[in-house]
Amino acid sequence: MLTMTVRGKKIKVSREFAEALCDLYDAWNFSRISLYPWLSLPVARQFHRDPKRFKGTFGGNRSGKTQANAAEVVMSMRGENYFRPVERQTAQWWVLSEDYDTAREVQREAILKWLPQTDVERNVWSNTEHAIELRNGSSVDFKTWTRGFAPLQGRALDGIWQDEEVTKEAVINECTMRLIDRRGTL
Repeated sequence: MLTMTVRGKKIKVSREFAEALCDLYDAWNFSRISLYPWLSLPVARQFHRDPKRFKGTFGGNRSGKTQANAAEVVMSMRGENYFRPVERQTAQWWVLSEDYDTAREVQREAILKWLPQTDVERNVWSNTEHAIELRNGSSVDFKTWTRGFAPLQGRALDGIWQDEEVTKEAVINECTMRLIDRRGTL
């Protein structure tokens, strides 16, 4: 018999039950993004099916915009989109936010919600680096657009998720340039 703590209470369970529970947790962890097509709203499915390279999500607070965009990034990074064919098995993404606090607390958490932990090679948030790297070679870097276009130069990308409205035209132009070589999505 093993002792487990469940909601603050210690209970005794058999080794077989504990192993089955761990297997169930692993199945859930692996299937989160696989369940997304059935969990997503019809409008989100339409967004994911759209083959256009420049797309937008518009809606009120708590309408699912962040979850839909996070799922789009995760499906691209994992090389498995349930709504349309995938061009590459690995992907390089940027998430642009107005500030790093929002990126960490909102976009990063939404992406991690859909990513199985077993896919994550490296998840770093420091003064100099803000990134998630997957075992398959894909990555997402978190950037702020308020510093202007200069920090955004020099890299070809598969996708950029601009959270909220970017108000600097030079930043929008620079992001567009990052996507040309790889026919990326904005």
